[in-house]
Amino acid sequence: MCNFKNKSMQKSRIRIRAPRGILIRKMLIFMKLFCLFQFVFFISVQANVYSQQAVINVEMENVSLKTIFTELSVQAGCDFLYNNQMIQQKGLVSLKVQNKPLDQVLKEWLPSLGLTFSYDDNVVIIRAIKEEKKKVYMIEGKVVDGNNVPMPGVTVLLDSTQFGTSTDTAGRFVLPLPREKGSLVFSFVGFKTKKVAYMAGKLVVVKMEEDISGLDEVQVVAYGSQKKRTVISAISSVNGGQ
Repeated sequence: MCNFKNKSMQKSRIRIRAPRGILIRKMLIFMKLFCLFQFVFFISVQANVYSQQAVINVEMENVSLKTIFTELSVQAGCDFLYNNQMIQQKGLVSLKVQNKPLDQVLKEWLPSLGLTFSYDDNVVIIRAIKEEKKKVYMIEGKVVDGNNVPMPGVTVLLDSTQFGTSTDTAGRFVLPLPREKGSLVFSFVGFKTKKVAYMAGKLVVVKMEEDISGLDEVQVVAYGSQKKRTVISAISSVNGGQ
């Protein structure tokens, strides 16, 4: 009877201890895998850093980009990934460098070819530089005189530039500008030049003022003399005091 009890107790102890043993083994396996992963990661990082800092010596003239990338790959111990059609379009190129790290070589050389690069572990990925599209703001407006009558032919210029347009028969204008806000200069014969602030998305409404002093100037014409308020297109102008 006692032997039976002892055997039963031993079996129960074995059943209790077994799960602990499995747990310990699982933990050991996990720790080994973790250490292995850390080691692989460390080696990968070291290889990547080594490639970037690898000293390059190249002197090639009028060769394909593929040829140069192949040589850089050998010297730096890394791989290059690129689109064949893209680099073929660059034609024959040249590269002369001495004792420079790969990273510096690529940063100084690739932009001149319209290319850029990035790293993915020990692989250098070559891409075309994306041209940034300059945003254009369409500025719309209307020009009227003192009686709110539309004025055609008014010159509209971006302040401090010669870039501009003129109003149509309805006194309206549309001007594409690279700036979201700024100032426009409006000018017309017989009227005061006016500077008006603008902001993209907001209609610019300008009321021109007659230049009274200018209208009292005497203009010499072929058949006599008349005031500027009568004749706008002058051949020559002389102030009233003269």
